Amino acid sequence: MGHSIDNLFLENLPQPYRNSFCSRLEEVSLPAGTVLYEAEQVPRYAFFITAGVASKMVSMSDGRSSEIGLTGSEGVVPCYHLLGGVPIGPARCVAQIQVKAFRIPFPELLRE
Repeated sequence: MGHSIDNLFLENLPQPYRNSFCSRLEEVSLPAGTVLYEAEQVPRYAFFITAGVASKMVSMSDGRSSEIGLTGSEGVVPCYHLLGGVPIGPARCVAQIQVKAFRIPFPELLRE
């Protein structure tokens, strides 16, 4: 994975756990418009973004959508899914510009 991870969340994990955890991540590059997870569905993967921006969007009753958050290289998407309870949420997450990230199957991240 090289010397720099380029994701603040991953960079702040304690050693040697960080090396163990990061060795299980897959590097991906996703074009703008890629849906990272859908609303009301259990996410397939969690993404630790290293470049680019992803938007969390909610659909409103009139059919329009509204952006409720942005995530870049500081965190992980999905994040609120990790707080416990039912692992679904009201928002979908879409890559706004090309996203480079490390991903892990969501069930594996929940086990961590």
